[in-house]
Amino acid sequence: MVEIIPVSTTLELRAADESHVP
Repeated sequence: MVEIIPVSTTLELRAADESHVP
Protein backbone atom coordinates (compact mmCIF):
# COMPACT_ATOMS: atom_id res chain seq x y z
CA MET A 1 0.00 0.00 0.00
CA VAL A 2 1.96 2.96 -1.26
CA GLU A 3 -0.93 5.39 -0.84
CA ILE A 4 -1.46 7.09 2.51
CA ILE A 5 -3.95 5.28 4.72
CA PRO A 6 -7.04 7.44 5.28
CA VAL A 7 -8.07 8.29 8.84
CA SER A 8 -11.38 6.50 8.37
CA THR A 9 -9.55 3.23 7.73
CA THR A 10 -7.44 3.67 10.85
CA LEU A 11 -10.52 4.39 12.94
CA GLU A 12 -12.26 1.31 11.56
CA LEU A 13 -9.22 -0.87 12.28
CA ARG A 14 -8.96 0.48 15.82
CA ALA A 15 -12.70 -0.03 16.40
CA ALA A 16 -12.43 -3.60 15.09
CA ASP A 17 -9.44 -4.23 17.35
CA GLU A 18 -11.30 -2.95 20.40
CA SER A 19 -14.35 -5.05 19.50
CA HIS A 20 -12.08 -8.05 18.91
CA VAL A 21 -10.49 -7.68 22.35
CA PRO A 22 -12.80 -8.72 25.21
